[in-house]
Amino acid sequence: MWPPHQVRPVAVRQRWRSVSFLHWPVHHEAVARMLPLGLVPDTWDGSAWVGITPFSTTCEVLGMQSLPGPTRFAETNVRTYVRAPDGTTGIWFFSLDVANRANAVLGRALQIPYHEADNTVEETDERNGAVRYVGRRRGSPHARYDMAITPGRAAEHDAFESFLVDRWSAYVSARSSLMRVDVEHEPWPLRVGVADHIEETLTRAIGIDVAGQPVCHYAPGVTARLSFPRMVTLCTAETAISDR
Repeated sequence: MWPPHQVRPVAVRQRWRSVSFLHWPVHHEAVARMLPLGLVPDTWDGSAWVGITPFSTTCEVLGMQSLPGPTRFAETNVRTYVRAPDGTTGIWFFSLDVANRANAVLGRALQIPYHEADNTVEETDERNGAVRYVGRRRGSPHARYDMAITPGRAAEHDAFESFLVDRWSAYVSARSSLMRVDVEHEPWPLRVGVADHIEETLTRAIGIDVAGQPVCHYAPGVTARLSFPRMVTLCTAETAISDR
């Protein structure tokens, strides 16, 4: 699916590579109580969905200036999907673990839950494209992961798969304001993934328990353009009560 908008001007340009999507259904109330005022879970078949998305990335501020530190580095985010009071939908990040300190510092300055981490993305089998993701959050021994994914056949990219991966906005809550960052990139070259090995405590670290094998997808990568944040609405208790 192509994005519904163009991002101009570009605040950040990133090249996402070796991207895996692992998703679990969870009760929508478990997610709702963790969201800021004004956001509610975006559900499929009555369930909210929590995802872990590991990949490697670059980060160029204003679309051209690389951050200090490694040019390409690993990132793993834990996220869910939400609806905002203005009718838009997108991603809410519970955590983002990155191996570039400057990226983490910049993200936290924007009220995004970035953490510095020692993490890697490694292609372990060139014949079948298997990828291994390993990471540990610095200063937090209880937030770590070791995951191995093998890409399979091309995905149908049906309505459910689009719900999980075709997300064109992300939200940030700063004090009483809800901000939205829009995203533009080419359609995901999506493949069905096989989770060969999953060991993670990132979901438990945010207070959510997931169970069973995840719904798994893989994409070799896209180039993404991120917008400057824009205000969606002021978060108020009245808004939250009416939305939930």
